[in-house]
Amino acid sequence: MLLETLGQIQSISTPVFLWGKETIIRGRENVALTFDLDLSQGNQSPHFIYRTPQNDDYRVGLYLPAAGQNTPPLWLEEFTTAKPKIGLLQLNYRAIAEQLQGGHNNEYVAKLISIVQTETKALSWLYHPRYQERVKQRQQQEEEKRQQQHNERQARLQQYPILQAQQAEQVLQAKTRLQLAYHDLEHRPYGSNQEWAPLSGETVSKGNCVRRCRICGAPVDPPTSSGCCRNRQCFIARRKYGIRC
Repeated sequence: MLLETLGQIQSISTPVFLWGKETIIRGRENVALTFDLDLSQGNQSPHFIYRTPQNDDYRVGLYLPAAGQNTPPLWLEEFTTAKPKIGLLQLNYRAIAEQLQGGHNNEYVAKLISIVQTETKALSWLYHPRYQERVKQRQQQEEEKRQQQHNERQARLQQYPILQAQQAEQVLQAKTRLQLAYHDLEHRPYGSNQEWAPLSGETVSKGNCVRRCRICGAPVDPPTSSGCCRNRQCFIARRKYGIRC
């Protein structure tokens, strides 16, 4: 009698569907239903399948688990794969039993149907189509993020040889300036206090411009009172040749 009556219900109250802390669908009361006889057949499926007039693309299935059954039905994965737009609900016997106390069989069934229609705790979701959609969306977002990270790594790898060449050029220029400075030092009179001339092609400017060492030409940042860098070789050269920077 219960099975016959459940096929005739015209509304139910559905519970919230959670995926971890994320709400896939909120609980709803008095969801209108129409029994779908064509789909409610076969052993590897829910006992009842209903149409939802508000959205004809989707269906709602109702499954009555065996007493004491704590695991999803074996057919669940195959069924949802074949029919991903059918949400599946199962009866929660414990929640129903809390509100059922004795009474005649007919009264018992009528009260059970009333509970299913009005109490969201009486049912729980086995599957919902939006869950699958959300999983696909999350997978797509993660794939896009991985692709973006891969592209950024590739861009950095492509820039690495260019940066290496630029650094090598800067090192070479610094070495060249140092060699020219030492060469000039060797040709100065011993103990000369002559002011150090700027490098070839470089103009000396004042104000906010970067100051360069008067011996090796390297930038001096922050500027020193002597106007020379803190390079040990430049310090030795100053002491050796009596240069006052």
